[in-house]
Amino acid sequence: MNTNLDFSDKEFELYKLLQEIKRGDAEAFSRFYDLTIELVYGFCIRVLSNNKGAEGAAEQVYAYLWENASNINPEIGSFISWFLDITRSHAIAKLKDLKPDQNLKSDSENIYNLNRFPEQTEKKHRINKAVLKLNHLERTVLELSYYRGMSQSQIAQRINIPVSSVKNSLRLAVLNIRSEISNAEEHTAVAR
Repeated sequence: MNTNLDFSDKEFELYKLLQEIKRGDAEAFSRFYDLTIELVYGFCIRVLSNNKGAEGAAEQVYAYLWENASNINPEIGSFISWFLDITRSHAIAKLKDLKPDQNLKSDSENIYNLNRFPEQTEKKHRINKAVLKLNHLERTVLELSYYRGMSQSQIAQRINIPVSSVKNSLRLAVLNIRSEISNAEEHTAVAR
């Protein structure tokens, strides 16, 4: 097993706990849960805007992790990214179960409220600030795609614009977020 991976301290601790979880260690699973529940629940509440739904989705994420731990190989990519992808998938599935036919109105200010999750890292804070600087269309398209799990054609139909406009808005949103983060990091580096 290669343990010389490029992990942060927290990710390395999670990696070690995962190895123990693979062997059925319930205490390691409990520690893993304690280290990640704020991240998982925070993400689920952002997607669902509903405590009960977020709790249910988070529960499904951990059940999935426990049942599939032996199949997880964090050496092929970022374990945290994989874990957040699983969280996102379960939260979106729960959202679709809770609101199968309802109109999904944009609640960007609620989703990106910077004061809701004080445990956010500086990087998350920068991302959220960058998202808030997007124009309304870019933010709406990004939200519907990422937090609601809608395809580009579904978004186009929902907000009544061409698919090409959806694609362009998503591309511009990502470019604008990257630019804002890069500018903020350069500003921070100069200030130090």
